[in-house]
Amino acid sequence: MTDQNERPTLIFLHILKTAGTTLNIILENYYAQDRTVATYPNRQHPDGSIEGFHALSTAEKANIDLLTGHMGFGLHKYLPRPAVYITILRDPVERVISRYYHEYRDPHSLLHPAIRDGMDLKEYVKYYAKVADMDNLQTRMIAGNWEKRGFGPCTKEMLATAKQNLQDYFVVVGLTERFDETYLLLKKTLGWKTTLYQKYNVTPNRPKKRNISEETLQVIREYNRYDIELYHFASKLFDTQIQQQGWRFASEAKLFQLYKILYPTYWRLRSFSVRTYLRNRMKN
Repeated sequence: MTDQNERPTLIFLHILKTAGTTLNIILENYYAQDRTVATYPNRQHPDGSIEGFHALSTAEKANIDLLTGHMGFGLHKYLPRPAVYITILRDPVERVISRYYHEYRDPHSLLHPAIRDGMDLKEYVKYYAKVADMDNLQTRMIAGNWEKRGFGPCTKEMLATAKQNLQDYFVVVGLTERFDETYLLLKKTLGWKTTLYQKYNVTPNRPKKRNISEETLQVIREYNRYDIELYHFASKLFDTQIQQQGWRFASEAKLFQLYKILYPTYWRLRSFSVRTYLRNRMKN
């Protein structure tokens, strides 16, 4: 039997507004209760901070099977066990639009008051690029430029580092727009059993990209040009990962999508009682 500490720690690098909350819940459901799930910087252990992670003892870090949260690449260096990464990328323009309307609706978000006071999407993008050094967020996080921001504009060197990290350290690079395939790829790579999932933290009623002005879209593209290039690179990696699964994978993906549609109907029919239905009809 393989010793727990010989298994690699799985690190999920959760980029904001990429369906990461949905994947987080899937991941945590797959890890047994007697195994350590370190959720940084969200809900559980260590304490919601990078400092809390670094304060853990070597023995505590050795017990971590799953490390997940809004963190930049690089925490594997501080783990005594081997580690592998997974992540999900999203079309950068869609991600920025979704993030803006999420902050618009979330009273706890950093820019909620400013957005409610009239900060439009263009101003929002420029603020994060010029004030918070959070332009090209996907590139920054995967390159490791996240915990200590303030390094100025994103650079070609960061993009090159992010691409290399995706190739060298990530066993699965998923895509939000192809989440079912991402899930099935994770299932095969990590040895999961097939199950259904619900989508969480979806920004409701946000405008579609086609309804955003071209001027605004151009601003988003300008300040996320490295993310756009990284997304295209990740898409090619994803296609390669899918091809490596063989010709059956496409059929499995279609069957899974059909399963998702039919399964709720099946359970509604199973729970349907003809006797109760007739009794209620007679009462009426």
